[in-house]
Parts: sequence; structure tokens; C-alpha cells
Amino acid sequence: MNKLFEESFGMSQHIWYKGLNLYKEGKDAKELVLFENIECLLSLIKNDLQEKNSAEYFWYIYGEQHTQDALSEKVRPNLMIRFKIRNFS
Repeated sequence: MNKLFEESFGMSQHIWYKGLNLYKEGKDAKELVLFENIECLLSLIKNDLQEKNSAEYFWYIYGEQHTQDALSEKVRPNLMIRFKIRNFS
């Protein structure tokens, strides 16, 4: 995965990554494959938490592939992870 950029807003860090396969073709629809990529995600998060000392973190993970939404527009699936007060959401 490639870090796209990182920004600080007050006491929060916002970090964008690209290059994770988030979905695969399923029988009836696309299926989330987050569990298959969990080690990679945990490694990125752990490294970012060790590098900075912020009160709050946001990770934005963009998938590699494109899909179509309900309006038939191409979109890139993404995942957001938040860490605040020693809790993830």
C-alpha cells in the first residue's frame, strides 16, 4: 500500500492510503475481503501510532478497483478508521 498524503488538523492526524483490495466478486454481489488484509492494515496503523503523538487519528484506505454505484457512476471503494481516546471506530 502507498501512503498518498498526511495532514494534521489541530490534535488530529489524517492519513490517506491507496492500494488495498477491499472487495472481490461474490456469487451475487461484491464481497468485502477485509479479513484477508487485516495484517497489512494493523501494521500500517501500528506504525502510524508509533510515529506521531496525536489525540485522534483518521485513516482513509482507498481500494484498487472501481465499482459502480446505484447511479451507474464509477466509484473507488474506501474504508475509514478512527482512533480516539484509545478506541477504534
